[in-house]
Amino acid sequence: MVVITGDVLDRAQHPMRAVLAGLLVLAGCSGVIGESRNSGQNGPHEPTESAVESLFSCETPAPRPSRARIVRLSGAQYGTAVDVLKRGRSTDLNRDRSATAVPTPFQSPNTADRFTTRASSYFVGEAEVESVLRSATTVAADVASELISGGGSCAADAFDTECARSLIAEKAAILFGRNLDSEELAAYVALAADDRVSALGDEAALATSLEALLSSPSFLFRSELGEPTGDGTYRLTPFEIASALSYTLTDGPPDRQLWDAAVDGRLADRGEIQSQVERLLRSTAESEALARFLSEYFRYDNVTSVAKETMEFPFHDADALKEDTDAFVLEALRQSQGGDLLETLLSADWGFAQDATAESYGYTGPTSSSPELVSFGSVKRIGILTQPSWLVAFSQMDHNDVIRRGKFIRESLVCGVIPSIDINSVPPLILSEDKTMRESLSEHVSDASCAGCHQLMDPLGLGFAGFDHLGRERDMEAGRLVDATGELTGTADQDGPYDGAAELVSKLAASETVRQCFIAHLYEYIRGASRLEADGCALTDAYRAFTDTGGDVVAAIGAFFSSDEFLLREPSEAE
Repeated sequence: MVVITGDVLDRAQHPMRAVLAGLLVLAGCSGVIGESRNSGQNGPHEPTESAVESLFSCETPAPRPSRARIVRLSGAQYGTAVDVLKRGRSTDLNRDRSATAVPTPFQSPNTADRFTTRASSYFVGEAEVESVLRSATTVAADVASELISGGGSCAADAFDTECARSLIAEKAAILFGRNLDSEELAAYVALAADDRVSALGDEAALATSLEALLSSPSFLFRSELGEPTGDGTYRLTPFEIASALSYTLTDGPPDRQLWDAAVDGRLADRGEIQSQVERLLRSTAESEALARFLSEYFRYDNVTSVAKETMEFPFHDADALKEDTDAFVLEALRQSQGGDLLETLLSADWGFAQDATAESYGYTGPTSSSPELVSFGSVKRIGILTQPSWLVAFSQMDHNDVIRRGKFIRESLVCGVIPSIDINSVPPLILSEDKTMRESLSEHVSDASCAGCHQLMDPLGLGFAGFDHLGRERDMEAGRLVDATGELTGTADQDGPYDGAAELVSKLAASETVRQCFIAHLYEYIRGASRLEADGCALTDAYRAFTDTGGDVVAAIGAFFSSDEFLLREPSEAE
């Protein structure tokens, strides 16, 4: 087993690079260096209706650069990189995933994170090191065997020094996201040429060098460090920009077009960066990155973790409900390509249903064994927030969870702040079959210690009273007509009373505050770190691009990747 730990990152002159090599090996291989200014939550630690005004403020003389950092690959990104290593860099989008997937050597992301892209949760701990090395051994042997015996490469004819140099340079560029310099290349070629290795045969010799590449931190981590600009900041290199774009938007290494743009230096131009973003996301309906963002943003996939009484409700199929909403998200991406995605998600009067879920929707039309596009013909069923998957995800085993539904809308759609509290200090919510949830909550919030937060959550969550805890429409609750009235606050432009979920959602869809909050969360997902008030200029530019194009999220993402906040970096506190 050979593991290269020297020359961890590319050799651009940056004062952090000597530090990074030691940190990767000696400090637990953390995926982020100096993210202290990016960690934590924004806003005051007290109930706040909305924080968008402070987030979307750009009054500084110049945008503040982000911190320099290194980012470990996710499990999906690792698998895609290995696929591309086997197939070679393509001219499409490296999206052909028909090969057998490579098991990730990494543990699952931190479930406490809002988004799975949060870079500070990615590291290589002691428990994962052995998995990384085992995977490197297996993958290297497979790739070497194919190159030696499969034809199509110089190794199939004669694996000599020149062939080794050519193959290693090609494969290292895919894995490292940059070209090796002559000294690095010579070191990897020397591994294959070592007498003790070459004596085992050509396949073993090539596998040894590939194993070293796959074990290197230069593969497991991508850098966002940059090169000095002369004014104390650092600008990301074209190769760093290409890797950030590709791994963020396609879960894999740069494809041929993006790689060529980095090699040619075209990524120094902001317009070229925006063009590459548009190209990579030109078919948003096929974008796993955007679909994943929406799933994590709306959190409807939690439907599978909420237990229901199967004997009493045999029709309830959580997995199938999630499938329906997955299909809804993809169709929304398709229909809104170049248009208003958020409006479609919140206001669509259509959805997906199948045999296993029709009863949950109260849908009596024809269905099949897989999700099909249908019109529910209901004034109550509007957009993603009234789909059973979302309603069940924000419910308890036998009742609606008004508090969590309201908390989601306050935090995720209005960007308000609900501080964390010690649940043991809160009086329990007393439920009764002869009381509506509204009545039970009214008694609960009579306690002064509860009222401050509940007044920001409950008036939003009560609007979904027209649905039961399984997502079915209803007119009665506890023997009385449903009361689904409430009041929206914190939006500035859409504040006021509403009656029912449909009216609430319509107000949310029309609110500039909600649209800004959506962009703030998209920015956080793409960035892989908490948004800060210091990011106000980048957020403002992304929102302007979003509104100028009628709600095109691709334009917003392009604006972020071409912003100074992304392209320019400050030295890390770890120096």
